[in-house]
Amino acid sequence: MNKSIKLIIIFLSINSIAIGQNTMTLEEVINSYFERTNAAKINTIGKNIATSNFLLYKAGMKPQVSLNFQVPNYSKTSVQIVQPNGSIAFQSISQNNSLVGLQLEQAIPWTGGTFFALSELRRFDDFSTDFNSYNGIPIRLGLNIPVLGFNPYKWDKLIQPLELNAAISTYKFETENIKSNIVQLYFDVLIAQTAKQIAVTNKISHIRLDTIAVEKFELGKISREEKLQIETGLENSEIVLKQYQYDEVTSFNSLNSYLNGAQLDSTIKFVIPAILIPAKINEEEIIELATRNYPQLLRNKINILEAKRNIVQTKTNYGIRANLYGSFGWARGSQQIKDIYTQPYVEEQLSLTVAIPIVNWGSARQANLIAKDQLEMAKLIDSQGETDFVNNIKTEITLLNHSQQRIVSLNEIQQKSEERYNISNERYLLGKISLTDLNLAQQEEGSDEDGLYHGIERLLCHSLRT
Repeated sequence: MNKSIKLIIIFLSINSIAIGQNTMTLEEVINSYFERTNAAKINTIGKNIATSNFLLYKAGMKPQVSLNFQVPNYSKTSVQIVQPNGSIAFQSISQNNSLVGLQLEQAIPWTGGTFFALSELRRFDDFSTDFNSYNGIPIRLGLNIPVLGFNPYKWDKLIQPLELNAAISTYKFETENIKSNIVQLYFDVLIAQTAKQIAVTNKISHIRLDTIAVEKFELGKISREEKLQIETGLENSEIVLKQYQYDEVTSFNSLNSYLNGAQLDSTIKFVIPAILIPAKINEEEIIELATRNYPQLLRNKINILEAKRNIVQTKTNYGIRANLYGSFGWARGSQQIKDIYTQPYVEEQLSLTVAIPIVNWGSARQANLIAKDQLEMAKLIDSQGETDFVNNIKTEITLLNHSQQRIVSLNEIQQKSEERYNISNERYLLGKISLTDLNLAQQEEGSDEDGLYHGIERLLCHSLRT
């Protein structure tokens, strides 16, 4: 094919692609596809689970009311009955023993015990003798308190709000991580598109040079070696263009996969994001805010509280245990149901259960040592984690400041490289510089533009993490 005809075809194809392309910004990609990513959905589910767990804890601290009934409870069988002389006689029975009751329970946070109130009614029927009777508890109020026991409510009150705060911080932190991942994938596409565009421009330049080289060679103005070098450059530009076309497709595939089946392709031209970063960064303020909200540091605080709780629980489990139970109410049995509620008897119950360990072969001592070591380890992990995190934040701030300065320099270098290449191209066509100098200017232009985009990508990622 004639080189000039090929040049016209490439120009027309570039113009048609440019006309058919829609532009899309980084902000539009994030706003349009962030919520549909599986990572964002998983992140939201995690936060919802943590919120439900906290609400479940709060609900468990409120009065719990339950209705219990056993109706029917019928039995027709033969049972043994011990006689006055000690012998056993077997007798057929046909009975029903039904129960219905209403119970309220309320946890007592400051004691670790439980307050309860109940009312129940039981009816007994003996169908063999046509006999029935009732037994009822109009009301019973009671306490069940672990006097020397472990109080889980005290520790839940400290830990559960921190669990919710840690979950919310994790949600916010992962949200920024997901956006950072989208930024990186967006720039993979943008860099691939830019590289492809540079490759197209380079191919046009090589076709133009090749056309001129043919004319100059026929006139004897250039050697065959230089002509072959120009032809090799044209062939290499075609190979490079195909490679960058492939890179564009694969980078779009990676982005679409992360965005959970998005249909973005080469018909869409990504736009270089505008950089809006504060000129001055307050390092102390950022460190204080980040330290207070970083999920892992919050998790470390929870681990310390859990280790302290474990120490108390271990001492309780291996020490003297006592449980106090007491109740007061009214109860009565009668063949008339009204007697239970009009003439009940006073009911009182009180018991104290004590368990004293005598021999445990050192298991209590070892369990306590383990609990103390776990607390010490949790504190060390928290201390080291906070130190590492503060250092990482300082590094991110330094990199952010450096990236801002680097973007300005790279932008100036890229503009100068582009201007230099245009001048070198014209000078080569006029025969004032060698082909080697032209190729060098062309390589610098491409690498400087690629460096600029990578610099913008790093700047955005550092700003999201900071």
